[in-house]
Amino acid sequence: MDKPNILLITTDQQSFKMMGCTGNSNVSAPNLDALFARGIRFDNAYRANPVCAPSRFSPFTGRMPSEIGLHDTWVKAHHVPTDRIMASGMGHLVRAAGYNVLDGGKEHLPHTSATELGFDYFCNDERRGAGR
Repeated sequence: MDKPNILLITTDQQSFKMMGCTGNSNVSAPNLDALFARGIRFDNAYRANPVCAPSRFSPFTGRMPSEIGLHDTWVKAHHVPTDRIMASGMGHLVRAAGYNVLDGGKEHLPHTSATELGFDYFCNDERRGAGR
């Protein structure tokens, strides 16, 4: 059996109610709505922290942001041992399952990078090139 394609899109401070496909008539994003119609949408998913850097850190490393003192901004966080990040990095785990693993867009991960977590960049320009 072929493995399914996986496209993980993450956004900051966005409720599931802020999408047209959930019935919000004030939002028009037909391409995202089409993706959701053919895929899986998590309407009841929560992040470990509502702030952007800690919110990204947890799912991409498998660690709680509080483990490194990351509560509001990456500047205040202290160093995390690289071997612990490497072992639990989402990119490494998904790659071990036989996938090509790519990252593009905003990163802002404290004391690590998407490449250290096992991702290859298809675009590391957070604002302009990732959406093309």
